[in-house]
Amino acid sequence: MMKYVSLFLAAVTLVAVSGCDSSSSSFDESLPDVLTLTITASPGEGGTVTPAEGEFVQNEEVSIEADPSDDFIFERWQGDFESEDNPATVVMNDNKTITALFRAVESLLQVDVSGEGEVRREFEGQTVSLTALPDAGWAFSRWEGDLTGSENPESLLLDEEKSVTAIFEPQFLLVVEIEGEGRVEEEPDKELYDEGESVTLTATPDEGWEFIEWQGDASGTNNSISITMDADKTVTALFEPCILCPS
Repeated sequence: MMKYVSLFLAAVTLVAVSGCDSSSSSFDESLPDVLTLTITASPGEGGTVTPAEGEFVQNEEVSIEADPSDDFIFERWQGDFESEDNPATVVMNDNKTITALFRAVESLLQVDVSGEGEVRREFEGQTVSLTALPDAGWAFSRWEGDLTGSENPESLLLDEEKSVTAIFEPQFLLVVEIEGEGRVEEEPDKELYDEGESVTLTATPDEGWEFIEWQGDASGTNNSISITMDADKTVTALFEPCILCPS
């Protein structure tokens, strides 16, 4: 009899132990997976990222943010997460390695020149100051592209790729010579004239002299003429003594 009782107790114990093991296995399987997140900056001096790394449960939503350094901008996330949003939200459905791409502000600007001259660039953060410097015989006219107007120098915010063209136009010298006694007035009276600019010349003889004609790059006998500056020009006003001049 005792033999049967011992066998019965052993069977009950085995069932109990098996039941406990089954419960423990089910409990372990119910725990959520722990996933790792690693974020790096490229280039390293381009900025910082938050968080740089961490462990999160499966399907947890994690907010990530990139903070660019001075003279850099944030471009996008790449790797196991692709987006241009900043900050952005990542769903942790797997282990993830993400890179924050930063770009130097200077690389965003393309400057071209039309004519003869150069453009000086001075960067401060995401802003650049542009100064147009014409060569001798040329004048700065205007900006074209992502910057317009004729202010010089001018500032531009570099929050994306931008292209600017500095337009320089030629200037011309007008030399007025006098033969005889008299004077010539220029209107406008400037050291250099823009291409296509009109200049009025008026010849006035001194007492006892009379205006005869224009010579050189102008002609005619009218004492007042207009010329168009499309090249360097030399004009001579010819005066001669007057025998029967009006008093």
